[in-house]
Amino acid sequence: MHTHDCRSCQTLQDLFQRAAAACVRAAIEARDLGPDWGVFLCDPEDLVPEEPDRLEGLRAALLVGYYVAPVTIAALDRLGRNRGERAAPDVVALDRLNMAPPEGSVHMLGAVRDCIATVLVEADPQRLPELDREAALDQRLDELLRLAQPLIQRTLREDPRALTEDQPPDMLFIVLAPSDPRIDRFVMNCPERSAEERDRLVAEARELGVYVDLQPRVTVLAKLPLEEFRPSDTTRLLERVYQAVPPNAGHVVTVHERRLEVTVVERVA
Repeated sequence: MHTHDCRSCQTLQDLFQRAAAACVRAAIEARDLGPDWGVFLCDPEDLVPEEPDRLEGLRAALLVGYYVAPVTIAALDRLGRNRGERAAPDVVALDRLNMAPPEGSVHMLGAVRDCIATVLVEADPQRLPELDREAALDQRLDELLRLAQPLIQRTLREDPRALTEDQPPDMLFIVLAPSDPRIDRFVMNCPERSAEERDRLVAEARELGVYVDLQPRVTVLAKLPLEEFRPSDTTRLLERVYQAVPPNAGHVVTVHERRLEVTVVERVA
């Protein structure tokens, strides 16, 4: 992989997390197929024409946001090197595929556009209940972000604070479920807001099923104590909110229970 500033690498890191339960299930299947099998993970929109055998599960993959399946080690090596036609493949990562994995683990190749990475996946069914719970939280984060998109787009078009030349942006979108008590930190505990504005924000959140607010980065970080969240999520938060974004785009922090996600949303013309 490249650097933490690479958007494709960030997407690949997110796929590893969000597809964790599916990857373990695929690893169990690959282990049972034999030592010459591993797991392939990619963005479903990144399947290339040279991979026609992967297209069968594309429709389901588009629904969940990732494609994962058992694949032979030889095919994994070929899939990784095919991406070398667009960028030099990570030869060291690909060479690992030909090394025997530890007992109970299988090799997995993750690929997003020009970025690839190999990791080991434990084929352990006992991990699945916890991973399934995490997957349900990820789905709720996705749902909240989807519900928030119209308000985010409206704000990107109409609020001059949302798009500035500052890099990284000083302002962030915060997205919460309307029942999340953390809303009070952004609405009720803001003396600079009038009572009318506070009431409007709460009523809008209840009507739309999501709370969306544009706040200074320093305010968002201060009102979301890091100890409330999973350590890997807080690490990603602190990395990404200090990164530059494309023109006409902004950072969005979506929060649900002990999970949070940071995404970049671009204004749609």
